[in-house]
Amino acid sequence: MIDHKTIKVWINLYLDGELAGDELEQFKQHIKECAECAKILKQQRDFVDSIRILKEEINIDFNDFKTELVKQIEKFKPKKKQNFYTVFFSCHGCNLFYRCLINYLLLLTAY
Repeated sequence: MIDHKTIKVWINLYLDGELAGDELEQFKQHIKECAECAKILKQQRDFVDSIRILKEEINIDFNDFKTELVKQIEKFKPKKKQNFYTVFFSCHGCNLFYRCLINYLLLLTAY
């Protein structure tokens, strides 16, 4: 039987299409039998889908993430002086971006 720590690593490989052979079969069987790991897989899949949607919605080139993020923020920067955070988090697509970014950061710290 495979331990949960291994399955959590395999989830990323599975989502990237890099899990094959016996490992893939063991992974699929474990996901069928383990509600906890199935839930983690769904969360990870939803996260990846959110990032893809986000990329399309706000048109950021993730190869140069910082530069592109600043460009997007500048587009929504108000002419008159306002609280930056209020403007940033109220713009179209930014709430989704913020949620995805927080999830990504949490995901990085989880491993």
